[in-house]
Amino acid sequence: MHGQPYTSSMEPPDGKWLIPYLTVRDVTTAVQFYEAALGFKKTLSINAPEGPPVHAEMRYKDTLIMLGTHPDATTGSKSPNELGGTSVRLYLYTEDVDARLALAQSLGGVLLESAQDQYWGDRTGSIRDPEGHVWWIATRQSEVRIYETVSVSQFKLGS
Repeated sequence: MHGQPYTSSMEPPDGKWLIPYLTVRDVTTAVQFYEAALGFKKTLSINAPEGPPVHAEMRYKDTLIMLGTHPDATTGSKSPNELGGTSVRLYLYTEDVDARLALAQSLGGVLLESAQDQYWGDRTGSIRDPEGHVWWIATRQSEVRIYETVSVSQFKLGS
């Protein structure tokens, strides 16, 4: 197909060209947390033969995520807890960041950063879910004009 133009039949399902796939140790527990704490809805679950779920798909508004266990050595996939950390953060918009952070924390999420107003117009805070994935939760508060200059000193590094 090299050099061929894309046609509609080549588009991925739902037109989503990038779908995060989170590796977890326990699909059922992760689904329960993402539904209750973050507002996701499960749309698909696939069980192992004679066993527990090994894959799930979930939606939050117009966003799809996939999650599953991958015990085979060919993928090298491990949950952040198994790796001792993660290099990826998920940025999730919600209507009320303070309430979402409090709810996630009450359901087993670890608060990493309390909600704060940011220079780019969002109010953000972060949690680590029980599987070790880091979620940066945000509520849009104001529109910031792109041509406004922001100094590097206003940007907080780390977390």
